[in-house]
Amino acid sequence: MTALEKQGKVREILIRNCGYGNGCLDCEFFKPEDETDGEFFCAIRDSKKLIPFNDGWDIASAMISD
Repeated sequence: MTALEKQGKVREILIRNCGYGNGCLDCEFFKPEDETDGEFFCAIRDSKKLIPFNDGWDIASAMISD
């Protein structure tokens, strides 16, 4: 599996988790001290501060440390 294929699969899993999971509280990326938007407390935001559930979320920029 190529790096690009792996990245695509990780993105699919995250989106599925965000959209159909048990909510943020059960997620490994839940970060209650994150007040970026006051609604989603997600530690895996991309450079535009989008979360995996958002259309256009950019996994590449999300993987770069802050």
